[in-house]
Amino acid sequence: VSQAAVSIGQIDPKTYGDAAFTITVSGGSGEGAYSLTSSHPSILSLVKGDAAGEWTATIHKAGKGTLIAGKAEDDNYKPATEVSVELEIKAKALNADEVTLEKDYNPTFTGEAFTPSVTVKDGEKTLVKGTDYEVTYKNNVNAGTATVTVAGKGNYTSSVEKTFTINKASLAEKTPTIVGEAKVGGVLTAKLDGVAADQYTWTWYRNGNEISGVTGASYV
Repeated sequence: VSQAAVSIGQIDPKTYGDAAFTITVSGGSGEGAYSLTSSHPSILSLVKGDAAGEWTATIHKAGKGTLIAGKAEDDNYKPATEVSVELEIKAKALNADEVTLEKDYNPTFTGEAFTPSVTVKDGEKTLVKGTDYEVTYKNNVNAGTATVTVAGKGNYTSSVEKTFTINKASLAEKTPTIVGEAKVGGVLTAKLDGVAADQYTWTWYRNGNEISGVTGASYV
């Protein structure tokens, strides 16, 4: 004799990081034992509970899988027809409050890109760059406000933006170097070590007087 249909109890939406929860199987006919299997135990594993038709499910990572339930035969009934439900464990959104840049990061313009280190946490757990998230930088060369974007990956989703300030550099402590011969037909060339040439202009003087219209690094 065929059994009545078995069913898997309602399962609320689940997200990576959620606590273990109970799944129930009910219905069918006779005294045969209920069964429940997970197609992807690496995503969701099951442990049989003490009560008939109850399992404790534990989430291991984000992903999709299938739960398959049935009920065994007994002296009066054939095995129940198996039923299945699709289950998705969604990735967890990053928490902006748990994304931090390295402490006391206060760079001054040098012409090079600044890439402060980033720490991302999920409670007490420190997440791993490249596995749990990726980092990109924007406007992180010139003086002003730079942006760091942390994007979730794998078990994590959503993006968090953090900013830091690149301070303007001072030329007060820089001493220009001038090479060449100061003579008719000679060429004088000036430079500031450690400062990109496109970040400043020159003012040339002769006998203490400014030479009008000369703002380049070379003077003939």
